[in-house]
Amino acid sequence: MIKVSENFTYDELICHCGKCKEYHVLRIELIDKLESARGFYGKPMNINSWCRCTEHNKKVGGVDSSAHVDGWAVDIAVESGRDKFWLFNSLFRAGFSRIGIAKTFIHADCDPSKVKEVIWTY
Repeated sequence: MIKVSENFTYDELICHCGKCKEYHVLRIELIDKLESARGFYGKPMNINSWCRCTEHNKKVGGVDSSAHVDGWAVDIAVESGRDKFWLFNSLFRAGFSRIGIAKTFIHADCDPSKVKEVIWTY
């Protein structure tokens, strides 16, 4: 298992389309914020989606300008409302200012081309 940081692996980073294994330049700012959030959260984070090729992004319903396509975003699985609260809190404390909340995951990104200080729901 190849690590891209202390707590995250190459397998989490790559596109999960099953064909391309694409990833973009490692976004150090994103990784640093994820590591910080992981420290605040105090337990492992299950990354559902990090980098996506354009084809896979379309297949999963991602928008054309998705931060996943450029490697600036992660979707983190979360099950309970309590875990969702603590994960959101941890991401916010780590400096993420773009957070989307869905039923089974939380999206966090630090795409410099996008508006900051925004929270949305799916």
